[in-house]
Amino acid sequence: MCVTATILATSSGTTATQFYKACASSSLCPATGNQTFSVNLGVQSVLASATCCNTDNCNSQNLTAPTPQSSNGLLCNVCVASQCNTTLQCQGVEDQCFQSMMTNGTNSFPAYGCASKNLCAAASSLGSLPFMQMVGTITSGPNCTSCTTTAAPTTTTAAPTTTKAASTTTTAAPTTTTPTTTIAAPTTTTTAKTTTTAALTTTTAAPTTTIVVDTRTTSAPTSTTAGALQCQNCTDETCSSTVTVNCSSETMCVTATILATSSGTTATQFYKACASSSLCPATGNQTFSVNLGVQSVLASATCCNTDNCNSQNLTAPTRQSSNGLLCNVCVASQCNTTLQCQGVEDQCFQSTMTNGTNSFPAYGCASANLCAAASSLGSLPFMQMVGTITSGPNCTSCTTTAAPTTTTAAPTTTKAASTTTTAAPTTTTAAPTTTIVVDTRTTSAPTSTTAGALQCQNCTDETCSSTVTVNCSSETMCVTATILATSSGTTATQIYKACASSSLCPATGNQTFSVNLGVQSVLASATCCNTDNCNSQNLTAPTRQSSNGLLCNVCVASQCNTTLQCQGVEDQCFQSTMTDGTKSFPAYGCASKNLCAAASSLGSLPFMQRVGTITSRQTCSSPTTTTTGPPTTTTAAPTTRTPASTTTISAPTTTIAAPTTTTSSPTTTRSNVSSIRMNVIPLLLGVLFFHLF
Repeated sequence: MCVTATILATSSGTTATQFYKACASSSLCPATGNQTFSVNLGVQSVLASATCCNTDNCNSQNLTAPTPQSSNGLLCNVCVASQCNTTLQCQGVEDQCFQSMMTNGTNSFPAYGCASKNLCAAASSLGSLPFMQMVGTITSGPNCTSCTTTAAPTTTTAAPTTTKAASTTTTAAPTTTTPTTTIAAPTTTTTAKTTTTAALTTTTAAPTTTIVVDTRTTSAPTSTTAGALQCQNCTDETCSSTVTVNCSSETMCVTATILATSSGTTATQFYKACASSSLCPATGNQTFSVNLGVQSVLASATCCNTDNCNSQNLTAPTRQSSNGLLCNVCVASQCNTTLQCQGVEDQCFQSTMTNGTNSFPAYGCASANLCAAASSLGSLPFMQMVGTITSGPNCTSCTTTAAPTTTTAAPTTTKAASTTTTAAPTTTTAAPTTTIVVDTRTTSAPTSTTAGALQCQNCTDETCSSTVTVNCSSETMCVTATILATSSGTTATQIYKACASSSLCPATGNQTFSVNLGVQSVLASATCCNTDNCNSQNLTAPTRQSSNGLLCNVCVASQCNTTLQCQGVEDQCFQSTMTDGTKSFPAYGCASKNLCAAASSLGSLPFMQRVGTITSRQTCSSPTTTTTGPPTTTTAAPTTRTPASTTTISAPTTTIAAPTTTTSSPTTTRSNVSSIRMNVIPLLLGVLFFHLF
C-alpha cells in the first residue's frame, strides 16, 4: 500500500501541520480508503487524516488537514511527571486507553493516553506510534483497552465518601471497596477484606495497592490518603483541562503562568500541581527566571496551602529588562560568551545536564529562588524538558557591567603567572572550578585570549537577538549567514554568526550552502571575511531554489531508495551514517559541493548541527539527471550505472536495486530484454563462425 496523510501534531501546546507520504505496511493500511488516526499522551498528540491506496504513485496528493476533535465523554489515564493517575478526556475517534513503556535513547518512560483503535493496532505491529515515531520505540506493550465513560468516576468517587463517615475505622475501607475487586483477583481481595477490618495497623500499606488499581480504573485522583492536600493538576502543558489530585508529601499547591522561549520562539504555558517545599517554601507570589541563551523561562507563580487553591490562571509575567549584571553562557559547548541578565536574575547558574545520553554544560542567569529549587529537584523548574542536572548546580552572585572594563587587562597579567595564582583559588574551591569561575566572574574571557587573534561577532542564541565579540582560536575567518531551515514542512529563518574554519570558509566572499535530507533541509546565504567583527551585518534571506533536474536517493523510514529532486546549487548526492544520542541512522540526500567539503572536515552538517554527528565517513557523488530516461527507471539507474556511486557505496547499491525492480518491473524488464537481445546476437554469430571455420 501507499499512504498519504496530513497530520496535526501538537507538542507542549504548539500545533503544527505535517505531511507524510510513504509505502505503508498492512498494519497501517489493512485496506484501501480513508482513515483517521488519533493518539493523545497529554504533552504530545497527533491527529491524522490518511488515505491508503494500491496503485503506483497514488499518494501524490496532499489531503486537507483534519478538523480538531471534541470530547467524546470517554476517559483514560495519562502520565504527568511519571505518575500515571491523571485523568484525560478522550476526543473524537479515541476509544481506546493506550498503555506502554517506551524508550528514547537511554530514557525509558511510561506512555499512557487515549488512542483510536486503528492506531493501537498499527503501534502493536510497528513497535512505535504511527506519525509520532520521534517520541521513541515501544519496549513493553502496548496494551489497549476500551475507555470508560464519564459516569465511571462518579460511581467510584461514591465509595470514598461513604467510608469517610467513620474515619477512625475506615482508613483501610477504600482498599477493600468494589473498585479493588473489579481489577484485582476477587479471591485474594476477599481475604484482604477480612484481615483489614480486624487490625487497622496493617491497613496502612493497603492504600498503596489501591493507587495502582485505581491507575487502571481512572479513579486514583479521588482516593488516596485521607487528609492529604488536594491540588489542581494540568492534564497537558496547555492546561486545557485540570483534575484534582491528592498530594503525597507536598504541603503546597502552585499555579504558574510561564513565558517559555526556545530558539527565539516564545509561548505562554500554564502549570498547576502539588509543590515541594523547595519550590514553595511559603505561601504567596514569586517570580522565577532562568536564561541559558537558547532557552529561557520567566514564570509568575502563586503558592497556597488549601484544597484546590491553585485553580485560577495567573496573568502572564511582564518581560524583564536588563539589570546590568553579567554571566557566562554556553555557545557550541564553549562557555565563555557573556550574557546580560534581566529582571530578578541575580545569580550565575552553572551545571552539567543530561538528556538521554547527551551530557552538556548549562550556564546562564537565574533568580535565587530558581537556583534553590533546582538544587533540590535535580532539574530546572518549569524547564524539565531540558534534562536532569548531573553535576551542580553552582549559583554565584552576578557581576556588574563595569567589571569587564577594569578586568580586561587583568587576565593578561594573571596568565603570565598562572602557576603562582592557582594557589589562592585552591583554598576556596577545587582547581578546575577556579579556571571556569575566573571567566564567569570577570566576564572577560571572550575579550582576552591569544594576542592578535581574529575577533568575530558571535550570536548568543539561534535567533541572534544579540551578539558578543569573541576571539577566534585557530580560525582565520568570520562568517555571517542567513538560513532557511525546514523541518517536517515548517520553514524558519535563522541567523548565524561565528568564527569559521577553513573548511567552511576557504576564502573570503559570498557562498550558498544547501542540503536536503527529505524531512529536514537548510539553504544558507553566507559571507566569509577576515577582519575584526566583519560579520556584524545580517544578510538577506536566500531565495528558494527550484529543481535543477538532478536526482539523489533519500531515506524514508530507514529505507534509502526514494528518489529526491535536487534544487539550485545541490549538485552532489550526500550519503552518510549519523548519530544523535544513541540513535544511529542513515542520512541521504542532495547537497551543494561546498557543504559536502565542510561536512567532511567538521564531522557534522554545517548550519544543521542539531541533526547529529557523522559517524561513518560520508560520500558525495555526482547525481544523475532526469533526462536520462523515464522517472521510473532513473531511480535504479543512478545507483548501478554511475561509476562514482558504485565504488563509494556498494552496500546501498544492492539494497536500492531490489526495490526498483519490484516497483517498476515493466520498465526495467523491457530495457533488460532489449540489452540481452543485443548481447546474444554477437554470441550466436561467434558460435556459428567457429563451427564453419
